Amino acid sequence: AASSGGRPVPVHRRRARAPREDDMKNIYVLLTTMLRGHRHVNPDIYLAANAELLFCTIIISLVITYLFNDQALYKNGIRDMVGYNNPCVFWDEPPALYFAALFFSPMAYFAIRYAVLDTQRAWLTPGLSSAWKQAILIVNFYYALSQCVNCLIFVVTPNDGNFTHMRMHSAFFLQLVPSLGVCMCMNYLEGWAAGVKVYPYQWAILAVAMTFTTLETFMAAIAVFGWGGYQDDGTPSPPVFPPLLMQIVDWGWFCTLPLVSSFDPPAPIIKIDIAIEDPDEVPQTDEETAPIKP
Repeated sequence: AASSGGRPVPVHRRRARAPREDDMKNIYVLLTTMLRGHRHVNPDIYLAANAELLFCTIIISLVITYLFNDQALYKNGIRDMVGYNNPCVFWDEPPALYFAALFFSPMAYFAIRYAVLDTQRAWLTPGLSSAWKQAILIVNFYYALSQCVNCLIFVVTPNDGNFTHMRMHSAFFLQLVPSLGVCMCMNYLEGWAAGVKVYPYQWAILAVAMTFTTLETFMAAIAVFGWGGYQDDGTPSPPVFPPLLMQIVDWGWFCTLPLVSSFDPPAPIIKIDIAIEDPDEVPQTDEETAPIKP
């Protein structure tokens, strides 16, 4: 990095002009370029790919459920609990359950890959202090772990009549909401801390997204864990919140996810080179040449 007066000049987080991974369709580009030995990648592409996968999973699961198990749209545990169908209902029962579980698997990989690359990028950014780099590491680890825990929604389903399972199922998904919000918020703060100009409209978009994230986290948790369950005659207790209010919060959160991701500060590109080392030409350390102990 260039320096001025002995201090590093903050990195300008501009996207490269040449066509690179972040300029094209995210999932397609990841699938067609991830095996290349030489490539340029923006770690944020993995977050965008997860959003695309989630959107595709919701739409396709809705179609599958409508065609092969439409009764699940009218009678299910989530509808009993909150008074309406949220997008998660579409994949809670077979056969959509099997399809969605398959599509959620790469989401965990993309989350881990994003966490690793974004942390490496932070370590390479001279404008960030050690404290910021440690904070980014913690947030990225939290997000990756949360995405893995989210896959447990396909292990504990809400429609087997078990009230505890309904709460566990909801908790596995709801824990992703704050982790994703913190992760996206950190992207804005990371750019600001590295010297990137963040405009007022970007802060406003982030504020709206974090407002819906906070509302979704607390209101959905109260709606799930404060619900009275089924009455003696088998009918569900009334929802904690008016269904229309919860739908506004639900869909507000879903809609702000791509919005806050689209307007985050520009990020630097990482250059990745992978090649086979010639052991005769590369000096080895004592640790590398020491015999492996059983």
